[in-house]
Amino acid sequence: WLFLIQPECADGVVVADEAACLRVAGFDRSFCARAFARPEEAIFRAGNVYATLSDCQKRFTTCIDYPGAHGYTPKPSGFCLERGADGALASMRPVYGP
Repeated sequence: WLFLIQPECADGVVVADEAACLRVAGFDRSFCARAFARPEEAIFRAGNVYATLSDCQKRFTTCIDYPGAHGYTPKPSGFCLERGADGALASMRPVYGP
């Protein structure tokens, strides 16, 4: 699992999946289930779409079909989860890297 504080996630925690989310202090089962109910939406909002697999792989090692459109997007290594003051998920962004 991935659990890192990274520059692109200064106000949150990077986790690879729901299981890793559950291991973060203060993140309970309900919070993690809501966060990972539709991770493809976070990928879609990031907007990193390439017309061809080759174009995507020129910049990223692993690419996947872009959800909801024709094209390819880098496969996230994790997701930056930011929790709001009310305890709800404030933001979920894909993180790309090793």
